[in-house]
Amino acid sequence: MSWFGVFALFVSLFPITLYAQVMESLAPNPQTGFQQIRIWLPDQDRSSTPLEMVQVPSGQFEMGTPRDEYGRWSNEFETHTVILTKPFWASKYEVTQEQWRALVGRELELLDNRGKGPNHPVYNVNWWDIQEFLDKMNALGFGTFRLPTEAEWEYFCRAGTSGQFWFGDVLAPGRSPDDLFPLLDPFLWYQQNGLSKTHPAGEKSANPWGIHDLHGNVSEYCNDYFQSTSSLGVLTDPQGPKYGDPPKYSHVIRDGNYDMPPEYCRSGMRGYFFLTNNERSKFVGFRIVRDVEVAVEDWAVY
Repeated sequence: MSWFGVFALFVSLFPITLYAQVMESLAPNPQTGFQQIRIWLPDQDRSSTPLEMVQVPSGQFEMGTPRDEYGRWSNEFETHTVILTKPFWASKYEVTQEQWRALVGRELELLDNRGKGPNHPVYNVNWWDIQEFLDKMNALGFGTFRLPTEAEWEYFCRAGTSGQFWFGDVLAPGRSPDDLFPLLDPFLWYQQNGLSKTHPAGEKSANPWGIHDLHGNVSEYCNDYFQSTSSLGVLTDPQGPKYGDPPKYSHVIRDGNYDMPPEYCRSGMRGYFFLTNNERSKFVGFRIVRDVEVAVEDWAVY
């Protein structure tokens, strides 16, 4: 039998399904009316979670935390007004391991067995890994994708709220972990229920704007260099400082994770990672945003 015959027989016995990338509009969110899109990545398993995004409106909010917020850390911003003048798309879920595999074409080394599966969020990524993912997203022809700024991240995390969490103020002196568990468990993976590992995207309730896992599962990179706290006044479309302060080469990390106590999972909690040593973590992943360039009503499927 010729090589062609052998190949044809193999394909007939073991069919290979190859998928093209697709971006399509979805029905608006019934609670908010926000537009939504879904992106299937090249060769992504169609039984896995697609990359879904919600169009976040422009607006104004109070960023940071009041000094008397329970659980507040000294590196959190003082409360200040931020104005975001442009809408943008935010991913509803943290980037998953199957999305990474389908787009980048290689597996990440997932350390310490912190949760592995197609719909689990990716972790153990450094800054340069994320830039590789974004470069490949931008090569698809579906617009400009990037990490959120820190202000954008807190804006869609809070989703019009102003408390410790988007679902309210639950932390208070004297409340034990057992007291807090029924108040927190519906909304986030954290130290008490996380079992020291990641969990599939979207299993906990979405915030009022339809975005999941903003208080736990994995912590998330932002685009900004880390800025130490100060009195910031009113800011319009802030992009963060030119360099981290301190240290110089450090990027902001937001969101709690599956192994953190709830105080570390609040809307205003913030930290940073170094860039100079290609730092990776079993606790940190990312989600992406997309600039609004074409009205979603102008297309159905790319």
